[in-house]
Amino acid sequence: MKKISLFLLFTFLSFQIFSQISKQNHSINVALQRLKNDKDLKNASFGCFVKDLTSGEIIAEYNADLSLIPASNMKVITTAAALEVLGENFRFATTIEYDGEIDTAKRTLNGNIYIKGGADPTLGSKHFAETRSRNFLLQWTEAIKKLNIDTINGKIIADAEIIDKDVVSPRWCWQDIANWYGTPAFGISIYDNQYSIFFESGKKKGDSTKIIEIRPQIPNLVIENRVFSEDANTDDAYIFGAPYSYFRLINGTIPKNKSKFEVIGSLPDPPNFAATEFRNFLRENKIFVRDSASSIRELKLKNQYSIKKRKKISQTFSPSVKEICFQTNMHSNNLFCEHLMMQIALQKDSVATIEKGCRSIYDFWKSKGMEMQGINLEDGSGLSKYNLLTTKHLVFVLEFMRDKESFYKSLPVAGESGTLSWMCKGGAAQGKVRAKSGSIFKVRAYSGYAETASKRKLGFSILVNNFTCSEKEMWQKLVPFLNALAELNI
Repeated sequence: MKKISLFLLFTFLSFQIFSQISKQNHSINVALQRLKNDKDLKNASFGCFVKDLTSGEIIAEYNADLSLIPASNMKVITTAAALEVLGENFRFATTIEYDGEIDTAKRTLNGNIYIKGGADPTLGSKHFAETRSRNFLLQWTEAIKKLNIDTINGKIIADAEIIDKDVVSPRWCWQDIANWYGTPAFGISIYDNQYSIFFESGKKKGDSTKIIEIRPQIPNLVIENRVFSEDANTDDAYIFGAPYSYFRLINGTIPKNKSKFEVIGSLPDPPNFAATEFRNFLRENKIFVRDSASSIRELKLKNQYSIKKRKKISQTFSPSVKEICFQTNMHSNNLFCEHLMMQIALQKDSVATIEKGCRSIYDFWKSKGMEMQGINLEDGSGLSKYNLLTTKHLVFVLEFMRDKESFYKSLPVAGESGTLSWMCKGGAAQGKVRAKSGSIFKVRAYSGYAETASKRKLGFSILVNNFTCSEKEMWQKLVPFLNALAELNI
């Protein structure tokens, strides 16, 4: 009898040990072990956290409390906070105002027209069907025509004071801030704050290049061209320059033998450019504007600004925060994300700053019960390498937002959409993993949701810093991990 009991006990314990070993050796942990053993991650820091969002079970973890650079995975916590704080139906507003008096007999405004910015990132944006045209300028012009005037004895003035003039995070890289993806949030943004430089390149490697067009034309812009032709078929040209400065240096390489190769930069002064665009549009529509365009920032520098009573003429609204968050996460739009952060700050302050924006996001997640140790926020989009998060922080946000459809659908689908459209095609993760990607120099990151083979819903995050292989090789190494999430069958 004792022998039978001992045999049953031994069998039971053996089964338990075997089950535990099998559980530990599931697809996700196997993929993690490969990463741990990878020679290109010998000098790297990386963390991973995977949690069943229904049962609360921790499926896998490695260095889950390690503070790491998240790159664009920062957008996870910013867009989630925006949807919660602002609400998915919130819309940014831009207001047209005037000061002075209207002389109805002479059809003249003896005063100025103001574009009062509301930190809207979508004026003239190419990312929404309703904003791609210059209809906003037409709307403003029609509103002015209704005042029965055809002459403005004054200026078109950009009032972008809703966001502090120090628009660029001091923790952003000099190589980024004058390029299309590095444009900061302004009180008035226009055309995604971008302009294009078109080059004609030489026929062989090392040949000089020629700038043949700049679109749209920017008054007073000066570009020093140090770009050369290269055998490679990639854009490796970078623009350097500070906000509000009209001097730009561009160096690097572009593909050889191109007749019109496009490099996209960040507008030096979007508010001033918006005022100039509006002035030109008015003149095209037979409304004469006596003085040049300007901004309150510029007028203050010249000691020419004084506060005057204004009257509202018209107001333009952005697409909803839901739509903006979709574009932000699906296509990793830094500009939109920085504007969302500023608008969160504006819920408590009349003027937004980068510091207030970061603090607002920090305070929001702290109020929701997140453990804040190990966090450092320097922007909303993740462009700064001084941002720090853990994989646990990111999964906390994913768990908090798990039933929020507007957030869930904003994340790219592996093998199908957005920044993941080319990743895991034909693999188990295709159509089963939704995640925000993140990529800056020597950083790769993915955080999101996965549906497993056993129909579990997982929240996961993996952040990798300082690998020694190329960025392309690193994302290829992470494909098996994403597939392993969908393959999990326990």
